[in-house]
Amino acid sequence: MNYTYRQLLAALQELSQDELDMHVSVYDGTNEEYYSLNYTGKCEGDDVLDADHPIMIINDPEENVSEPVELFSGTRESLDSLTIMDR
Repeated sequence: MNYTYRQLLAALQELSQDELDMHVSVYDGTNEEYYSLNYTGKCEGDDVLDADHPIMIINDPEENVSEPVELFSGTRESLDSLTIMDR
């Protein structure tokens, strides 16, 4: 069975308010793993889907990029004000 967006909408409408506030998880039965849904969008078009076909994106490496962590408090300000002099 290939699920349609209309069927997905009907299934979502059956969820409680608390369930609707939960993070979206997708289960891959082949690999027996759960994946978080990063976001939804539309396909740009390729040899599989037409342009503007609605899609749900998981495992987007750009979505998981975070800002560098400041290990020692105040170091970011010190580095930002650092001046490098030419010799």
